[in-house]
Amino acid sequence: MGLRGRPLAQPPHQGHYFNRLYLYLRVSWGAGQVLSLEAKRPMSGLILNDSINLDNVHAVKIDWGVKRYPKDTSYENQVNNEALMLYFFFGKEKITSGHVLIPNSPYFIGLFLCQDEKVNFPYRGRYFHPGGRFVCLGKPAPGAMVTSEFDLEAAFKRYFGKKQTPGITGIAFGIDTTKAADSGRGETFLKRIEFAAHK
Repeated sequence: MGLRGRPLAQPPHQGHYFNRLYLYLRVSWGAGQVLSLEAKRPMSGLILNDSINLDNVHAVKIDWGVKRYPKDTSYENQVNNEALMLYFFFGKEKITSGHVLIPNSPYFIGLFLCQDEKVNFPYRGRYFHPGGRFVCLGKPAPGAMVTSEFDLEAAFKRYFGKKQTPGITGIAFGIDTTKAADSGRGETFLKRIEFAAHK
């Protein structure tokens, strides 16, 4: 059984979305309903859908790619930036962020494409050490579309030492080029997110 992916939210028009403090992002839809996200300056943003309730999912398949990797960034060197991070949130229990000014969050796993990181290695970020992991799924050449498959259920149990995996309760698109060289530029594209459920 598969739950076919579709855009979580389609912008009303193509163009630039500007937050005066943090965000300068071009969002567009290309041929074949491919979503393109381009950071044109150093920026950080998160598009979240937290009204999801998928109890029977064990894996995800993603068709995506990176046209332009943020320059001189790597989780190996604690420069934690990426052109696109896909976040999957699990359950409703709020886990500490580790910082008094950052809201707590359900458990999450963030998936991204990379150049210099280890593939399938669960990195920790600056915050959310008890409940968050970041995993590179591959190192495609710029412009190449790839299909990534990832076992969310097994990863959750392994990363967080749990016997059961809660249902997926949120999905988010995250972009962060705030520490990247080359004026913080980055560009990525996404065609499909497909979930596989237990039969």
